[in-house]
Amino acid sequence: MVFAGRVGTGMSVETLKMLHERLRPQAIRTMLAAPPPGKPRFGGSPALSSVSWVRPELVAEITYLS
Repeated sequence: MVFAGRVGTGMSVETLKMLHERLRPQAIRTMLAAPPPGKPRFGGSPALSSVSWVRPELVAEITYLS
């Protein structure tokens, strides 16, 4: 497992609710990958205490502007 990034904008309230319902049963207490890099390409570093970890069982296609 390798940290690939994070997503946080551009989703409707309905999409966020659906994702929460789908991810809640996948929740785990510890990360399965190396910690996120200290200097991410975009945005600030996430505080690991505020990160939610889930089992890697779902696939998402994410589009972003660079």
